Amino acid sequence: MDGSIKFQEWFGVAEYFYQNGCNNLMVVLKCLQVRSLVGDRVALLVQTVGAILIACIFGLVVAWPLALVMMALQPIVIIGFYLKKVLLKSMSAATYKAQEEASQV
Repeated sequence: MDGSIKFQEWFGVAEYFYQNGCNNLMVVLKCLQVRSLVGDRVALLVQTVGAILIACIFGLVVAWPLALVMMALQPIVIIGFYLKKVLLKSMSAATYKAQEEASQV
């Protein structure tokens, strides 16, 4: 053995360790656990992305007029929230200034 572990051999953990005479059960169990966790995460990621894409496509197909209206209004809503933030910030600064002037004795 040249000391290098190939990717495919590493994820065929049980066979790899038993064929090469390594009986360290903890290493085998940890490797199997990592393999299952990686597989679970990849499966969940693929499932989530697929569900989002299908939902978006289905929503656009079924309610396309509403989707067009919402896409057209979205920039207006974003601008409205930004203006609200700016106005509240300037109003709170003016209120703070007024309180400072009023509290001076």
